[in-house]
Amino acid sequence: MDQVSRLKTYKNRAFTVEEAAKKGVQAFALVYLARSGQLKRLAHGLYAFPDYAPTDLSETIADFLKVIPQAVVGLDSALQIYNLADQLVEEITLIVPGHNVPKRRLEGVKYHQLTKNFDKLELQKVSKLPVTSINQTIVDLLKAGRPLSVVVDIFHQAQGRKDLNLSISKIKNLAGVFRAKARIKVFLEAIGS
Repeated sequence: MDQVSRLKTYKNRAFTVEEAAKKGVQAFALVYLARSGQLKRLAHGLYAFPDYAPTDLSETIADFLKVIPQAVVGLDSALQIYNLADQLVEEITLIVPGHNVPKRRLEGVKYHQLTKNFDKLELQKVSKLPVTSINQTIVDLLKAGRPLSVVVDIFHQAQGRKDLNLSISKIKNLAGVFRAKARIKVFLEAIGS
């Protein structure tokens, strides 16, 4: 059986070098197949057939998380996942622990390095993806210097959504953990809380 035939089970999705190895196709063969146009290299260690195209943002992110499994979706990308973004994101934002930042940059991915308290991020699963909760996302946006008016608007949009579990008390607690108390104080005044 030839190399390409062994990979046919991955026809409709991206796959890693490790997944290919389980089918008996080694890394050097993937490089050859990509150079010959039989596969395309999406990122370091991530391949797909030439006609593969992710159908939505969640699928694209899931592909990247295959090669950066310790990362979580955050900031503007989290807003996009929650349908709270005003515009489509140009780059996917992944939060990664400071001690484990990928050495190679992935095209279309921006890393937000978190050197402390990575294990204390408030997360939830959305379409099987690890995403910062709306509470965490609000704290992160304020810490990242997003305009207060924008974050207040996001808060008001999220208020009407029970699926997001928005909580002022959780926002306050997260602000303490992630050293954003001063920014949260201004934010709470702005929302009248």
